[in-house]
Amino acid sequence: METKDNQKTKDTLVGKIILFMVFFVLFLGFILFFSPVREEKIIHISSNQTFADTVKVLESEDIVNFPGLFTLASKVLNINLKTGDYLFEKNSSFVEILLQLKMNNHKIKPVKITIREGLNNQSIADLLNQKLESFDKNVFLELSQNLEGQLFPDSYFFFPLTTEEEVIKELKNNFNNQTNPLQEKIKETGKSLNDILVMASILEGEAKGEKDNRIISGILWKRLFINMPLQVDIDKKTYEAKGLPQKPLNNPGLSSIKAAIDPVDSNYLYYLHDNEGNAYYAKDYEEHKKNINLYLK
Repeated sequence: METKDNQKTKDTLVGKIILFMVFFVLFLGFILFFSPVREEKIIHISSNQTFADTVKVLESEDIVNFPGLFTLASKVLNINLKTGDYLFEKNSSFVEILLQLKMNNHKIKPVKITIREGLNNQSIADLLNQKLESFDKNVFLELSQNLEGQLFPDSYFFFPLTTEEEVIKELKNNFNNQTNPLQEKIKETGKSLNDILVMASILEGEAKGEKDNRIISGILWKRLFINMPLQVDIDKKTYEAKGLPQKPLNNPGLSSIKAAIDPVDSNYLYYLHDNEGNAYYAKDYEEHKKNINLYLK
């Protein structure tokens, strides 16, 4: 038969358990709905950042105060962090932060940046430096020094804190996606990808439109074939030195790349553009001089 002392001890233990559970529930509720974010903050999750690295950043920025619990909750919710900037608003709670990351809700708009055809790496770096907050153009130029011609011109959406490596990766991936379907045609020309890109970069400075591109491409390839200097204004060295420049002069668009691959064969050896951009062609230098007198004087 159970004594009164045993019953009293058991009741005391039950009371302590209940009290502990109440405190635990209150503590858990405090964690989940407490607002750790004291001020608006933006963090960047990079493409090469591990989940553990991200948790450390969130903790260091006082966005997450219980990293162990956050990691556990993230696994339960199967949160797959996406690259980009995230704006955590003032008074965001633990639950709100989890839901924001689960739904990939950046709460900040990416910046639209249009890189037009024919910009060189330096010009791209200057443009990005104006548009992105933490962008370092010197780092960009160092990382992209061997990629002139392969940073594809297009419209992109970048978050303000996007890194130089991520920008380069995005532009280079776009270049690969655009040019991979052309690889067989490039092989058929017997020319290297570099030569095609060099010619395409010249066309960006010399031609005025798709039809113009292909005709001038044919003229310039012909000049190379007959061992004549290219004589293009985009690179003054070509007035004396024969052959193609060693590397692309800028980053050409798809139209110029296709024109370099598939030039139009013609009887022309010279061309010029008037002040309105109209093209005039000539079979020899005498005819070219006439066009100069007619359309440029």
